[in-house]
Amino acid sequence: MRFKAWVLGMAVALAVPGAWVGADMAAYAEPLKAGKSGAQFAHIHSDLPVDPTARFGRLANGMTYVIYPNTTQPGKVVMRLRVGAGVLDEADEESGIANLITYMAFSGSAHYPQGDMFRQLERQGIQMGAGQQARVSEGETNYQITLPRNDEATLETGFNVMQDMAFGLTFPEAALQRDRDLVVTQMVNQARPLERHFENWLRTAFAGQLLAERPQKGQRDIVLYTPRDSIVNFYNSFYRPDLTTLVIVGDVDVEALEKRVQKSFGGWKAKTADYPRRDPGVYAARGPRAYTYFEPGLPEIIDISWLRPVDTRYQNRDLVRDMMLENLVLGALNARLERAAARADSPITRASINTGRFQRTGDSAGFYVMPRPGQTQDALALAIGLIRQAGEFGFTDAEYRRTVADYEASLQQRKAGEATRSNEWIADMIAGSVDARYVINSPSQDVEFYESLKPQLTREAMNAYLKNLLKRDGPLISLIGPAPVAGLDAPALERQYAGLSKAKLSPPEDAAAKAWLYNDFGPAQAPVKTVRDEALDYTRLTYANGVTVNIKTTRLKANEVVVTVRSAGGLKRLSPKKPTPVFALNFYDLFEGGLVRMSAAEINEATAGENFELSYHMTEDAAVLLGQSGTKDFTRQMQVLRAFYSDAGFDPSYLERVRHTVPSFYTYANTSPGGVLGLHLSRILYDNDSRVTPLSQAEFTTLSNDSLAAVVRTSLHDAPVEITVVGDITVDQARPALDATFGTLPPLPATYATIDGSDEVHFPKSGLFKTLYHQGGTEQALVLIAFPTTDRYSDPATAVGLDLLAEVISLRHYEAGRADTGSTYVPLARNVNSTTFKGFGYLSATVQVYPGAETGFYNGFLGLVEGVKAQPVSADELLRARQLLLTRLTEETRTNGYWLNLLPGAAENPGQRDYALKRKALIEAVTPAQLQDLAKRYLDADKALKVLVLPVPKGESRAS
Repeated sequence: MRFKAWVLGMAVALAVPGAWVGADMAAYAEPLKAGKSGAQFAHIHSDLPVDPTARFGRLANGMTYVIYPNTTQPGKVVMRLRVGAGVLDEADEESGIANLITYMAFSGSAHYPQGDMFRQLERQGIQMGAGQQARVSEGETNYQITLPRNDEATLETGFNVMQDMAFGLTFPEAALQRDRDLVVTQMVNQARPLERHFENWLRTAFAGQLLAERPQKGQRDIVLYTPRDSIVNFYNSFYRPDLTTLVIVGDVDVEALEKRVQKSFGGWKAKTADYPRRDPGVYAARGPRAYTYFEPGLPEIIDISWLRPVDTRYQNRDLVRDMMLENLVLGALNARLERAAARADSPITRASINTGRFQRTGDSAGFYVMPRPGQTQDALALAIGLIRQAGEFGFTDAEYRRTVADYEASLQQRKAGEATRSNEWIADMIAGSVDARYVINSPSQDVEFYESLKPQLTREAMNAYLKNLLKRDGPLISLIGPAPVAGLDAPALERQYAGLSKAKLSPPEDAAAKAWLYNDFGPAQAPVKTVRDEALDYTRLTYANGVTVNIKTTRLKANEVVVTVRSAGGLKRLSPKKPTPVFALNFYDLFEGGLVRMSAAEINEATAGENFELSYHMTEDAAVLLGQSGTKDFTRQMQVLRAFYSDAGFDPSYLERVRHTVPSFYTYANTSPGGVLGLHLSRILYDNDSRVTPLSQAEFTTLSNDSLAAVVRTSLHDAPVEITVVGDITVDQARPALDATFGTLPPLPATYATIDGSDEVHFPKSGLFKTLYHQGGTEQALVLIAFPTTDRYSDPATAVGLDLLAEVISLRHYEAGRADTGSTYVPLARNVNSTTFKGFGYLSATVQVYPGAETGFYNGFLGLVEGVKAQPVSADELLRARQLLLTRLTEETRTNGYWLNLLPGAAENPGQRDYALKRKALIEAVTPAQLQDLAKRYLDADKALKVLVLPVPKGESRAS
């Protein structure tokens, strides 16, 4: 089975008034008991065991906490503060206040005067900001902070921040207007067709309930003009101990932290006796019904969902069984829809599961399908027919066996990786359990639950569960798209469903799975050379055919092995002057095109119960096949990679499906300035290089299967091959699969040919001001400025210095912007250095603005750059920038993906190897004078590229 992320029904959610009076003995933790004030963890109401690693506690004031020790990432600690109040707790006149508070939380608080929090956190390598580390949902607000170290000073910082979020916000008057403006700016930037459709869908799905009438981000005028006293009143009412849960996960001393929680929060007392309860409304069944929404930029999608009232029961053994049955049912039915979509004559191009849990409101479960253009009615008929067929006749024995095998494999995969779960994943799981009312348990416990319930998870039980699912309220049939579909308004959809519900059905065929046909590639060949690189801690194998393999054993993530097969050349084998369909590869899934002897569906069926991955992409210097598997499935992973390297099928019907989805991509990309810039930026930065120039919609829709297949095949063959394997596998474990697959290839060339200057790219030297147009909101514009720099490996010290320079510029722009507009910190500037093309790179800055503000941005940014040139940055600025970069470097090196990208080519490129070994030291060595010199050398305003993305002028309909 190509790996898909099955879940055990855990809806992972992310989603304060009080006076600090000092802790006393009465504040110390009490035993958790059902009915006590504070968060009600599901295990105290359940017959299921809880994960024994988690330490639960409740303070006398009602605040609850969970501490979960996890040493996967040494020294790292993640903290979450969950407040049980969100959008549904706002009164009509408060719509948007819950979100506004998460922005004001960073403008002033007890420990951090106005504007000082960010600087103090940055000095410790902690990046935090509204919109990044705070999130509001229907019924909760979540704050999060990641501590890169677990030393006393850093833990103190974490607790100070969490205290301030809970009960220490000061809401300074001077910051109020800029935070209001920032929230409104975010509302403007996020106002896109899909978001507007979702708001309208909620009004139909949950009509009569509060969520249906409550905008997720709030109402603009309320955010802009509601009095400060109203904001403070909401904070004082809902940020209270009995609605708050603190989650701490990481490399911690549980006993010490528990005492610290008690000391830091035990004296917190609510400022109001109680808080307002808003009635979320009761779900009312309405039977089959339809909803339509049309707006330019929307893809055409049919959504068929069944709904029910929110389930407020605490998870128990019976609910776990039902959850597993639902996962199996939806997985099997989705596979049936996907198989139908893959047929050459199918009116469906894509199909997928669609589930949702809406806090305090209701649940949905169903499917969406994307019709081929002009075949909407046929797609609707097919989707409903397949769902009804499953409901009436059930699943076949073959479907049942495949689905169960895949589900079991996913559970075992998670169990095998249990010891190296990330702090973030665990923290999200714990925080999400409060509202979703599931018992916090480990992957090992999940497997135990499954094994104990397996006798009840029969094909007959799946069939019965599906019948009951289809008896839920509905279906709600939604049709969205760029324009109305003739004959398919909402009443017509309802009539269509009524008619289709009576159509006669035939049982499905129970076809046996085809066997995997790519086990034997000839006699296995052993490597002829083995070299150990102690500095980078990996082993390099060389085979007689020229294939080289880098193997790095890590324990960063248990039971995970990632692998790349890189055929040298990539873009360097293509002409920069001749049109090429490379852009289309961004949309083409090589796996879905199948193999010559097996279709994608046949591969999935033949490999049920095995986890692997397969994707293809082209980089500047290689054509890359990427895989990911569990340790035990590595042999199958390598067989799949070798099969697609040698025998990719390029099923013409798959490209036809892709072509039918292309219009949706182009129209949606054009509905926002970011979409337009993303479509055209590479072409502009690479001075109209044909290799990175996007195809027009017309070119894409007429692209031939043969031309696309030729590009991929040519990129993979007749070039040196370098394989990199990283993860929970040793050289001895990996060798047999490597010897039997790529070791058997015929001799490969030692190099490849370049053509028409394909070994070069150039930053533009003329036409340095570009204007693009989008078809989205009239208040949305985007500006970019980019300076030419250099590559990554010719001089690693220069590249690292430019990284720091970009960080310093981001910090300066953030502080200037926050003073003027309340903008939150994000890395506005970024430094991009090519790892392939000598001398090519750029330092760029991008920001969304209101139309008409672009000149002010350019002038202000260039003034900021001139300031860096005129005077060396301060020691404090350099410290903050350096700490943020070092924290990111530490995080990167804790992933297998970091090494997967770093090792290829390192053996032959001294600059690359030097960069890998010395990057941390290089970051630490940069001085203010060096940054000033780099700014003078590279940030030349006369060479800067400026790109402006504006809304299409009124009355016009031009393309971007």
